Amino acid sequence: MSDVLTSLTGRKLLETSHENAALRRSLVVALLVAAGYYFTAKIGFAFALQPGSVSTLWMPNSLLLAGLLLVPKRSWWVILVAACPAHFASEVQSGVPTAMIFSWFISNSFQAVFGAFFIYHFVGDRLDFDKFRDLTIFLFFGAFLAPFLASFLDVALVKLNGLGTSSYWEIWRVRCLSNILATLTLVPVIVTWVNGGLTAVRTATWWRYLEAGILTAGLFAVGLTVFSGNYWLAEKTPSLLYWPLPFLLWATVRFGPQGVSTALLLVMFLAIGGAIHGQGPFVANSSLANALSIQWFLIVVSIPLMALAAVIEERGRAERIARQNEEHLAMAMNAAQIGTWEWNITENTAKWSDETKRMFGRSPGDPEGTPEEFFSAVHPSDRLFIEQALTRAVTTGSPYEAEFRVMQPDGSIRWVLGKGKVVSDEASKQRRMIGLNTDITEQKQAEAALRESEDKYRSMVESQTELICRFLPDTTLTYVNDAYCRYFGKSREELIGTAFTELLPPMIRSRAKEEIESLAKNPGTVTGEHEVLLPDGSIGWHQWVNHAIPREDGKILELQAIGRDITERKRAEQALLESNERNQAILRALPDLMFLQNKEGVYLDYYARDRDLLVTPETFLGKNIRDVLPSELAERVMDCAARLEGTVETQVLEYSLTIAGEELGGPARLVSAEGDKVLSIVRDVTESRRAADALRESEEKLLQSNRQSRELAARLITAQESERRRIALLLHDDLSQNIAAVGVAISRLKRKPPATNELMAAELDQLGAQTNQLTTQIRKLSHQLHPEVLEHVGLVAALESELAEFGHNEKIKVEFKAEIKSEHVCLYRVAVEALRNVSRHSGARSASVDLTEDSNSFTLEVADSGHGFDVERARRGSGLGLVSAEERVKLLQGSFLVTSKPEGGTVLLVRIPAAK
Repeated sequence: MSDVLTSLTGRKLLETSHENAALRRSLVVALLVAAGYYFTAKIGFAFALQPGSVSTLWMPNSLLLAGLLLVPKRSWWVILVAACPAHFASEVQSGVPTAMIFSWFISNSFQAVFGAFFIYHFVGDRLDFDKFRDLTIFLFFGAFLAPFLASFLDVALVKLNGLGTSSYWEIWRVRCLSNILATLTLVPVIVTWVNGGLTAVRTATWWRYLEAGILTAGLFAVGLTVFSGNYWLAEKTPSLLYWPLPFLLWATVRFGPQGVSTALLLVMFLAIGGAIHGQGPFVANSSLANALSIQWFLIVVSIPLMALAAVIEERGRAERIARQNEEHLAMAMNAAQIGTWEWNITENTAKWSDETKRMFGRSPGDPEGTPEEFFSAVHPSDRLFIEQALTRAVTTGSPYEAEFRVMQPDGSIRWVLGKGKVVSDEASKQRRMIGLNTDITEQKQAEAALRESEDKYRSMVESQTELICRFLPDTTLTYVNDAYCRYFGKSREELIGTAFTELLPPMIRSRAKEEIESLAKNPGTVTGEHEVLLPDGSIGWHQWVNHAIPREDGKILELQAIGRDITERKRAEQALLESNERNQAILRALPDLMFLQNKEGVYLDYYARDRDLLVTPETFLGKNIRDVLPSELAERVMDCAARLEGTVETQVLEYSLTIAGEELGGPARLVSAEGDKVLSIVRDVTESRRAADALRESEEKLLQSNRQSRELAARLITAQESERRRIALLLHDDLSQNIAAVGVAISRLKRKPPATNELMAAELDQLGAQTNQLTTQIRKLSHQLHPEVLEHVGLVAALESELAEFGHNEKIKVEFKAEIKSEHVCLYRVAVEALRNVSRHSGARSASVDLTEDSNSFTLEVADSGHGFDVERARRGSGLGLVSAEERVKLLQGSFLVTSKPEGGTVLLVRIPAAK
């Protein structure tokens, strides 16, 4: 927002600065017009030929027009207001009535405003007299039409005020020509000098000053000779009036509109000055006739010279533009490695551009190549083809286009694309051929590299163990790799052209089509799992990553999919689920209470049937045993727990505890759990003791039954742990990509063993290192899939334990908040995976974990202050951590959102619906 305000403020200041500059210019022009108006009126009176009172040149109107052309339209009133007192001051001394003085100002202002308005309308706000169109508009509206109409108004006002003894048309003719002559000679001088003439003088060279001085001196000398000499000289020398013409042409050609207008002004003053003093060629007749002669002479001379100057300026400007365009074209063609050539068919000669010479291994300074040299440079395998293409173009007049190779002097080869056409003369005879050569060597090399890359890609795809296919949006297969064919027991010809949905069970085919249609409408990458029909008729499971391939216009051309068989994983997951259900059923049938605590005596988790737990979990979970149990009993429990350290023996103690006024008691058995935790198995035998006398005869059987039950519980826990370990080993399939890489390396060694034993040893060492790394990863993954603490002490306590261990090992400070009442195992695994990513990739020194629950869902938020990363790039990468966590959440109909900014940390937000 601040940038926008700054930009607007700057624009306002710039506009204000421009407006102030325009106002200052208008005021200066107005003052100069006022002064010039007064003095030119006096000069006009002085230019009246005697006898009589007719002024040959009336300049105030022209000066007023020039002033209007130099300021914006909105400032015209300033010019008119400034000229009004100058007009009255110059006319009042002549004894003319005030009404007539005011009438003349009206006619003068009308002439200036009329001409300026139309010139502005058709030309714009700048008139430089260097365009023939602009000059024509000036001549028509400013120099002729405005004086023509204003003279009618002027003479009418003279007659209305009772002045003037001559006829209406005589007064109109003299005044019209006087205003036309003044406009033609004075306005161009003022406008061209103000609009850039002074800058041109400041930047001119001394040679330019010398030329201008010689021109001015020569024109002045000739002008004095012609216009200030005796009349008899002009009478005896009819060509005398043409003597200034060479100097005027000189000024026109060399100095443009500014020079010729200045020269014409000098000639005008010399001619009128000589006539006033009775000298020169314009003194033979009456004053009226002499005035008309001077006016027509100067008008006829001025118009062609000014038109010639405008045409010369336009031609020079066009030539400069043409040169610039030619230079730009040459630069563009050089940048695009395009050269030109011309073949004179009649004379069998050729002309090559510098770029064409370079393509053929020549230097720009080398002589032009001949057609024979052209064919000798073409690769021998391409010569016949080129000869046929050129012959066909010359014979039929069709365009010539061919790609061919050119042999370079250093032995290298360049590819050239040649294009051309035949140019015929008036008799339709082929005279010459012109064309372009384009260096396409890099394009050819890129095409070769692309073909090689495609071959490598095809080879890589075919060698993959994953199933790879491409298909149309309607599920029709267009490509399958060998692994795909082997898996389904069909050939490539049998599969291509059929819908891949035929390989799916009928009940999911429509859903699969809908998913593909949705992906085609919203392109991206989607991962999914579904059932497939195996060759033996059984049902298997696949995991597929589908990616839409759009065209340039955004429409989906094809879709590509990479899949793998996850049947064993699905079966293992189902077996684990069934095992967990069996174990849970057994635990629910046991009468024992189980409590998990750490070595400090803090309760982490528990298991009990609802009817067996006489207190709420909040009264003991997360609290120390010394704060929950009587001190004597608590110390006995801690002593037994201390004796368990480093052993696998069972510690047994008898307890007696009063809860809600009821005396409870029985044996408690303590065994070591994972890490430094202790599992207490407690049984309430109060009722059994009360019936001890009645059941004493069966005591031995009861003890034996208890022993068997405990052993059964231990075996069930061991069986559950073993089952989880076995499943963890099965899940190492996530590392198949790395194993595939090892397989590729071994295959490469098999196909092409190293030349020496040392290289073989190095390759084997590298394979050994990769194998060790895979072993370590599998071991870690197996451990991570078996969080025993989660079963025994609950989600919150398990996370607290995990975060404490994580902070200690990774030296990262973790802040943990939990407000939940229920349990959800998925949140534990997602939080642990997120913390691993913080440790491995973020570089953060602190993190936070927030776990909350409402009536509808669980929410987990993991945030760090690390480097951040590109989320989309991470999704496309080879890592499985975030992908597996996201899939786990999606299976539970939850949401998984990762936001990250470079150097701004990362936030993971997971929501899972609460069980209904």
